[in-house]
Amino acid sequence: MLKNNHIQEGGPVLPPSLYKQNKRQSLHSPTNETEHPPSLVEILLLRSPQTTKERMAIDTNGASYEQDVQIVTSSGKRIPADSSLLTSASLVLERMLELEKERRNEKSRKSKTATATQSKIRIRMLGVPHEAVAAFIRSLQSRFTIEEEIEIYGMHLLVLSHVYQVSWLKRRCEMVLATLLTTETILDVLQLSRLCDAQWLHLRCLRFLVKDFGAVQETEAWRFLQDNDPWLELEILQFMDEADLVSFYVLNFIFS
Repeated sequence: MLKNNHIQEGGPVLPPSLYKQNKRQSLHSPTNETEHPPSLVEILLLRSPQTTKERMAIDTNGASYEQDVQIVTSSGKRIPADSSLLTSASLVLERMLELEKERRNEKSRKSKTATATQSKIRIRMLGVPHEAVAAFIRSLQSRFTIEEEIEIYGMHLLVLSHVYQVSWLKRRCEMVLATLLTTETILDVLQLSRLCDAQWLHLRCLRFLVKDFGAVQETEAWRFLQDNDPWLELEILQFMDEADLVSFYVLNFIFS
């Protein structure tokens, strides 16, 4: 199950159970990110620039942007990105970039050199697979998401969109994850929706539990929850009691 320490300095950090993406806790996720080479889209959009021309990315309107930021992932790989696109997509990233620029300017004044301002700004996004961060950056820069990527990295993208306050992407992740719920993944998604304040997804998870509670009780995840998160277990049982009570009154009204 998820722990409450999924966010720390440098970005969101998912629990090892999610980061490893084992069969029970991931939704159609690859088991080993190194086994999957980057897609053609990733090669074209996110490869490390080598020349001045390659450092310029062209958007759909023909405007050019310089990739002046590097996103460092847990694998140690770096993803080039454009600061103007990141700041327009996320207030959190905007503030992080402002603070980093201020720190660099201060360092430059003290050392009386411009070296500090010439290198690219680095932002760490740790605790999620490199491919998930790449999908997140692609979404921010293009304002577009590919449903297949959300199906693979939906839980990670939900965390990233919550931490960096990208509301449109968060809503999209909630909608896709709600269609992928199973008895094996329901409890992980339920707890993650609570941690990320994804209320719409949280309610869908509780409704799913009401319908298939017997099957969920037979899973290892439910036994783990009983031993480690009694408050969530109590919330689930209370919701089920309320649902039963509502059904009882509805039936009485219909047949009275």
